[in-house]
Amino acid sequence: MDQQDHRQDHCESTYDLDGKPGSVGVALSHTRSFLSGCIPSLDPQTAQDLELLVSELVTNAVRHAPGPLTLTLCCDQYVEVAVTDTSVTAPTAREPDLAGGGGFGWHLVTALADQVRVNLAPPHGKTVSAAVTLH
Repeated sequence: MDQQDHRQDHCESTYDLDGKPGSVGVALSHTRSFLSGCIPSLDPQTAQDLELLVSELVTNAVRHAPGPLTLTLCCDQYVEVAVTDTSVTAPTAREPDLAGGGGFGWHLVTALADQVRVNLAPPHGKTVSAAVTLH
């Protein structure tokens, strides 16, 4: 399901994904379309940072939460990326494994975003939100 709500100074989109590995590519494609439609003059570095946030949050949901997930994008004075999944476990930072075992994602999310929130909703899942202020 893809719903977009365009208002004068506000743009929002909710996109349901099946949670399979291909979800990351679909989420990125949807994010690019959303950003070009809502903020056509977004600077390339901010757009790249937002795409990286989407990639990391959706990848974490695919890896650690079985089943479907929802990507919500919202733009006002900031862009908020939120991923809702079926896990009730909050993400945690772990020591990065330089030999290729991961551990970089949560560090990237907290470094790129101006604000990060985790809302647990047991037994249904959680929503992880990351906001980037538009300058």
